[in-house]
Amino acid sequence: MIVPLPSAAEVDLRPPDAGETATLARGIASAVATAQGLTPLQGVLLSAVFASMTGHQVDPTTAEPIDPDGFAESLSRRNLAFRSRIVQVMLLGELILHPLPVEVADRVRRFAAAMGVDDDMIDVAESYASGALDVAAADFARNGYLASVNPVRLRALHASALAQSWAAVTGDPRLAAKWQSLEQLPVGTLGRGVTDFYRDRGFVYPGLPGSAPPLLAQHDWVHVLAGYGTTLESELEVFAFIARANDDPEPSACSP
Repeated sequence: MIVPLPSAAEVDLRPPDAGETATLARGIASAVATAQGLTPLQGVLLSAVFASMTGHQVDPTTAEPIDPDGFAESLSRRNLAFRSRIVQVMLLGELILHPLPVEVADRVRRFAAAMGVDDDMIDVAESYASGALDVAAADFARNGYLASVNPVRLRALHASALAQSWAAVTGDPRLAAKWQSLEQLPVGTLGRGVTDFYRDRGFVYPGLPGSAPPLLAQHDWVHVLAGYGTTLESELEVFAFIARANDDPEPSACSP
């Protein structure tokens, strides 16, 4: 059963309160749990996502199960954009499972259908669950993160000339010097915060041996901007922050 979308007069556009956040956690956990329940990684991931996106702390590992129709009914006053975000979190919780059980992929589809959400990634997840994980890397390179990024931006990231865009650059003194120049900025600036972030943790600037790929290093600026550390929970918070900052669920919204 598909729960209809609310009218303009009925729609609820307020941020979720603590009670609704608990219900959301209940539905998402019910959709993505394995036969043994949520995995430890799923628990950490979902907790971090909820804290970052709603400001409320929840423990999805203790949530009581709920069926797709009951969960969709609880979102009867939420619009398609809100429901789509919830399905995207379900997909995230699903895709970190390895192997990805077919029953989980099928369950996420049923939850999405009850909410009236159609997302192409549901089909992708089902294909992975059916044994197509070996094509995931090729899909990423062909259609993923860099598909809509302006070539000028790639040149700025020193990634356009790499055989693989996520490869590390360990012999580029000019690139390393650009990062090192951040040390000359005044205390309190974002750039100085980034270089302090690197020095405090013993990180190596891109361009030097032992450094992270330049493309990956760009998100270190978000760590500093948002005040997140470098634990597993903090890394999850960074990507939840990035997801919440973008109101358009389409990947093309990330293009410059």
